[in-house]
Amino acid sequence: FQEKFSTDKKHLITSAKYRLYVKDGDREVDVIDYHPIELANNNNYFLVHTMDLIPNNYYVDISVSTGRELMYFKNVLRFEVVSNITERYQ
Repeated sequence: FQEKFSTDKKHLITSAKYRLYVKDGDREVDVIDYHPIELANNNNYFLVHTMDLIPNNYYVDISVSTGRELMYFKNVLRFEVVSNITERYQ
């Protein structure tokens, strides 16, 4: 994890988690509740098998723990799963 507006300053984190959800009006419905992000030597990542998801708009939140501080980042990522590959390119 990097400091905002910087390419070389890194933050030491103790844990990071992601949450995948869909929106139903004003409600947020969890598809995957907070799940650990893999912490590798040079990067951090998580894998989502989109073949298991129904067509919809999906959103990702991130939770990061740095010692005694817990930070939440809302709507870090948004993606859409479509039912037909030809719909993507129209």
